[in-house]
Amino acid sequence: MYARDLFLVPFSLLWGGFAIFWETTVVTQAGPGFFSLWGLPFVVIGTYLIAGRFVVDAWLRARTVYALTNERALVLRKLHAEKLLTARLDAAVVERRSDGRGVLRFGGPAGGLASMFQTRGMGWDIWHPSLSDRVEFLDVQDVMTPYRLAVGEPRAT
Repeated sequence: MYARDLFLVPFSLLWGGFAIFWETTVVTQAGPGFFSLWGLPFVVIGTYLIAGRFVVDAWLRARTVYALTNERALVLRKLHAEKLLTARLDAAVVERRSDGRGVLRFGGPAGGLASMFQTRGMGWDIWHPSLSDRVEFLDVQDVMTPYRLAVGEPRAT
């Protein structure tokens, strides 16, 4: 879970909940057919925002490869075409959870809730961090290991 989810989860629940309430009310009260049709896209979008975005983000991450060289961090995304993102290793920022998993960011905004408003054009990367043009290693199991490699700290023995 990301800091941005503090905003996105309640928003998606409100959107989806209202859309489902609307559609259920229109159908059970035998409202005009137009109202039934009008609510369907909102229900589909709400369902996607509540659950579908997590499935899509997992699919995107399965097609992403992370690498470190002695000078750069690399993110290779293999979707309809390959996209390679690179950044220098300086200014590496780590965001670690209590279970050791986390995000490793190179350059750009530090992340968190405020960073979702710093994206170019408020695009899909708000809902899908895997589509961001920032060089980020997302949901790394032991995030401190690549962080130590990136900043050049010796490993503990």
